Amino acid sequence: MLIYKNPKKAIIEVSKPIILATFVESIYSIVDTIWVSGLGSEALAAIGASFPLLILLYAISWGLGIGVSSAIARRIGERKEGEIKKVIGTALILGLLCSLILLILSYMLNNIYSLMGIYGIVRELSISYISPLLKFSLLFILFDIALGIVRGEGRSREVMKASILASLSNIVLDPIFIYNLNFGIEGAAYATLLSVFFGLISLINKIRISINFSFNIAKDILRVSLPTTFVDLTTALTFFILTSLVSKVTNSYGLAVYTAALRITDLGFIPVIGLSSGTVSVIGAYYGAKDFKRLKEAYIFSIKFGVILELIITLLIIIFAPFLALLFTKENSTIYKDLVFYIRLSSLYLIIMPLFFNTASLYQGIGRGEGALYLSLLRNALRTILPYVWGSSLLSIFLGLISGEYLSAIIALVIGLYTIKKLVKL
Repeated sequence: MLIYKNPKKAIIEVSKPIILATFVESIYSIVDTIWVSGLGSEALAAIGASFPLLILLYAISWGLGIGVSSAIARRIGERKEGEIKKVIGTALILGLLCSLILLILSYMLNNIYSLMGIYGIVRELSISYISPLLKFSLLFILFDIALGIVRGEGRSREVMKASILASLSNIVLDPIFIYNLNFGIEGAAYATLLSVFFGLISLINKIRISINFSFNIAKDILRVSLPTTFVDLTTALTFFILTSLVSKVTNSYGLAVYTAALRITDLGFIPVIGLSSGTVSVIGAYYGAKDFKRLKEAYIFSIKFGVILELIITLLIIIFAPFLALLFTKENSTIYKDLVFYIRLSSLYLIIMPLFFNTASLYQGIGRGEGALYLSLLRNALRTILPYVWGSSLLSIFLGLISGEYLSAIIALVIGLYTIKKLVKL
């Protein structure tokens, strides 16, 4: 199998389709933001206000997907392929339970937005957008579980095909639902849900569907997915606080700039997410086979490769920031000049991100999701506290966020290298 070849080649070959798949999968919220920006600055700010809740949805969905991927990859490495059907069945039942929690949450949105300090038209528009996504979250969860299954089995191209189908559907459907059918910002949510459904349907006949449930396997999946989910939950809390802070320090103008700038850096962030997802599968297989020498080589290479990718992307974002800003506003608009500046500023943290995320993948791959949890708690604490302490303006909030990213990434690398050293001695 691919994962038993040269570690460098394994990382590249597994990650390439996943990076592309992650790119097109991430287009959902970015495309929504671009099309919704045509409705006005209040609508753009509304998308930003929904960001913490979107992260919550993705936290649960991605968490289960990572947990399934790790569980399957380790069983392949251990030559226990017979347990894969139980892993799938257990994950599907866990996904159903998680979707019920999000459904309940969708009826509590007014209280949540009050805590965030979001009121008026921005609040109304934001609830119109996020409510359908939470009510039908089962589609997101099942799609990410399906992607996790085929990713864990090393079938990265299937991940790529399904993600491309879903994202292209979203690109086509967004303007139809928002403008042609006159649903407005709510139409962006409907388009996203329908596109996720198309992606899910394309994978159904490619996985071995099972309804077998095992408490032991559930514990195994949750040991990886719960820390991953909790990590993203703390990220949601971080952006909950930051969104509230931006809204308090500035206004809907500042929130619109903040939203658009972070959406661009989301694009630059994609290779790290894709690379780290591929790294989980490769490291998981080497760990299952007790091949710690190749595991170390895969980890080190994934970080070096990631830093080079992100350096190139950061330079491109800085150069093309004036054109990227036009995706969200017009050149003669009041926010254009500030948006160009903050796109360039926020891109600076991308270079350091492979150090953090591939170290988190190390712990997920070896089945110690709690290691990724502790690192991410540290990361989110730093990028919450520093902006909040420094947060007298939009600029100081961004500087605090970037400083927190750099400090947490350096700490993660030191801890990751120490863990690798201990594994190699076994």
